[in-house]
Amino acid sequence: MIKIVLIFLLFFGYLNAKVVDFIEKDKKAITVKNVSTMKKAKKIAEKLSKYNVYIYKTLTTKTPLYVVYIVNISKEERKIIINDIKEFFRDAYATSDKKIRDLTSYNFVYNGVAVIVNNEIITLYDVDNIMKQENISKNKAINILINKTLYKQEVKKFNLTVGDGEIENYMGKIAQANNMNLENFKLEIKKNQNFQNFIANIKKRLLNQKFINKIAIGKLKIATDKEIKEYYDNNIKQFRVNENSIKVLPLKEVENEIFNEIMYKREQNHLKKYFKSLKMKTDIKIIR
Repeated sequence: MIKIVLIFLLFFGYLNAKVVDFIEKDKKAITVKNVSTMKKAKKIAEKLSKYNVYIYKTLTTKTPLYVVYIVNISKEERKIIINDIKEFFRDAYATSDKKIRDLTSYNFVYNGVAVIVNNEIITLYDVDNIMKQENISKNKAINILINKTLYKQEVKKFNLTVGDGEIENYMGKIAQANNMNLENFKLEIKKNQNFQNFIANIKKRLLNQKFINKIAIGKLKIATDKEIKEYYDNNIKQFRVNENSIKVLPLKEVENEIFNEIMYKREQNHLKKYFKSLKMKTDIKIIR
């Protein structure tokens, strides 16, 4: 145990370097590891977050390759760091001067660290992807990714999982609501969309509900009959038989729908407050 502690002190404590957004071609570097996915690269980078860490995605290979580097160090520092990390990264080696020059000019896309949340890395690549997908600013993208990272960490902390049986049961309820048996329902889904994506979305929904139940149990006020009636009266146009009709559905027919809507809004409000409070207690470092 003492040996492990000492190793980690050496591993994380030798350099007090900041994470940079450029490579100094006159400095030295270490090639830590090449991996096939960004997720694997990020796991490695998390252990190296106190060094000058770069993650690069190659453009010259048919299948993208993600390369983790420690950069902007001296020749003497390189020797010590390679020795310090060898127990964790046996294949780490000194990057050639030619490769360092190449890295500063072409053939790679930079995916450096943007944010660190409880030692978990969010890369510039992640931020850029969200910005493009959602057409939002960098700050909003970072906020979304921080929330997603915190959510994953909380789910892990509470040991929340969704089993295959739960997914089958959920699909069975949907099938029943559509007057179908489960097998025919599955066949219909496979005809119209990617079945694995459908399953993934169900799993995500069930996991999210478990999380809400975990953090909100006993903390949400249950919607009363009076509140349901007030919602109905204040949103009466929402319950028209159709958009061209002045007739509305009776309260009895829509009270469950209204109850669910009220409770959903309360859940979302509770989630917002929960993550706002969680952020204040979390070690979040905005690198760039």
